[in-house]
Amino acid sequence: AALDGRLRERVQERWNAMIERDFSRAYEYETPEYRETHTPTDYARSFGALVAWHVVSVKNVRYDSADEAVVKLTLDASFPVGGEDVRTTVPLHDHWVYHQDEWWRVDADRPLGKVPEPKPSPSE
Repeated sequence: AALDGRLRERVQERWNAMIERDFSRAYEYETPEYRETHTPTDYARSFGALVAWHVVSVKNVRYDSADEAVVKLTLDASFPVGGEDVRTTVPLHDHWVYHQDEWWRVDADRPLGKVPEPKPSPSE
């Protein structure tokens, strides 16, 4: 129960930083492995300037194991369409892992660890 409360707290803190567009603070919630291979500047550049996040709500948490969770969120966001700002609510799934006595966000679209160097194809 304490770990669940801590996870929900960190999810909310991370999204509060995103809503405030404080990407250097939000970066601190990414896994240590991610932060070893990506700078805060890289992280900040991965977010577009057009989307504005307003409110996030944690709907539920699904634990895939004792140290892996998927947090279902509802995000209130707005973005420009045809010269007007359109505001909408979208469902999101945030992936988190418990590692080194803390919960860390995992970007499901990016690998957890370091990406291996490409190997040359064997010559024919």
